[in-house]
Amino acid sequence: MLHIFPTTEAWNAKITDLKQKVEALFDKKCGEALGMKDPFKVPFALFESYPEDFYVEGLPEGVPFRRPSTFGIPRLEKILRNQSKIKFVIKKPFPGLVLNTQALEESESWPSTETITAVIAVRTTRMCILLQSIEVPCIWTIFYMFYIKNI
Repeated sequence: MLHIFPTTEAWNAKITDLKQKVEALFDKKCGEALGMKDPFKVPFALFESYPEDFYVEGLPEGVPFRRPSTFGIPRLEKILRNQSKIKFVIKKPFPGLVLNTQALEESESWPSTETITAVIAVRTTRMCILLQSIEVPCIWTIFYMFYIKNI
């Protein structure tokens, strides 16, 4: 019997590799949109919920912005071929993104103006939980949790 398609194993390996590459590309572009040198995990829910404030330009024609895991091989390949044109647009800070510059201002040795510590928190019922600490460049990491009554 003649097989037109590669083996399932080869197909799975190829699509997994492409999905990882597109996810890494999206994270890199999201970090760039935030003015960071490092990739930043894309908050897909914000892009879906607030399309006027969070959107992507430069995707190939007919390719919507969504999680890479939802695409097949042809669209993943199109995205990668078009990567130089892709740009994330973030018009306002993420809800829960807190730029903590107070710790830097109180520091005895003032770092460069590009140094910012950002703390990402998400809403839960009555608590903000620290998800990720990001630094540009990485100098300090500040971890904290705080209680919010009306989130």
